[in-house]
Amino acid sequence: MTKYYYDPTNNRGYIPGRYVNKVVFLLITFFLGHFGIQYFYIGKNFKGILCLLFCWTFIPSIIAFFTFVITLFKPTNEHGDIFIHY
Repeated sequence: MTKYYYDPTNNRGYIPGRYVNKVVFLLITFFLGHFGIQYFYIGKNFKGILCLLFCWTFIPSIIAFFTFVITLFKPTNEHGDIFIHY
């Protein structure tokens, strides 16, 4: 579920997150997804550490495969970036 936050300076809600390059994210996920390196790239360090701890179970590889497929079909902005929410 996406959390919406309120910004009183411009009187609007926003979704916290950041933009990352789609091609770089796909390459990191495909080649280094077994170790969870893609989570360090997008700023989710706790998930990255968990993947490093459990990489011997191959569970992070399965998660990386589904993340790769989902990201493959995400639309990009004019710079080729995708939005990753926290």
